[in-house]
Amino acid sequence: MSQPEPYQEPTRMTEEERKEFVLGVLQGRIFTSAHLHSHEDPGMVWFPIMFGAFAPPEVKLPEIPEEIPEDMTPDDFEAFPENRAKIKAGLEKAMRERQDHYNKHIGGFWEGHSKALPRSINGLPCFMSVQVMHIEDWKLTGEVILREQERLSELTV
Repeated sequence: MSQPEPYQEPTRMTEEERKEFVLGVLQGRIFTSAHLHSHEDPGMVWFPIMFGAFAPPEVKLPEIPEEIPEDMTPDDFEAFPENRAKIKAGLEKAMRERQDHYNKHIGGFWEGHSKALPRSINGLPCFMSVQVMHIEDWKLTGEVILREQERLSELTV
């Protein structure tokens, strides 16, 4: 069995995409994971998260044969369970490292309110899709959103 391929980092946004995102959040057209309180589960908002979209794939190993296969020597057959356990441990470690690498690049989750399902849970919208934002884009847009919210709060008419 070969090593699993590493996850690709979430795609970076262009400057125009970041601008559209910021405007969408400020105009109330976009719901983000920053809108959640600490006790609220993102999986209850974005169903792909709840259903394991960001979980590493299951590690599948060959079954231990009951009889010596034709392509295996008796010594290999005797060592197979131990070798299988070593392979499994190595694959599981690689999968954890791959997931950790991917998680380090996730800044947040979001989706447009126009894609929300007609029902909500505990007053939160529910989505059958989710957008993943790179951590660097999350930092950039977060700073701008906070700055603009503060500026708007001081608006006098």
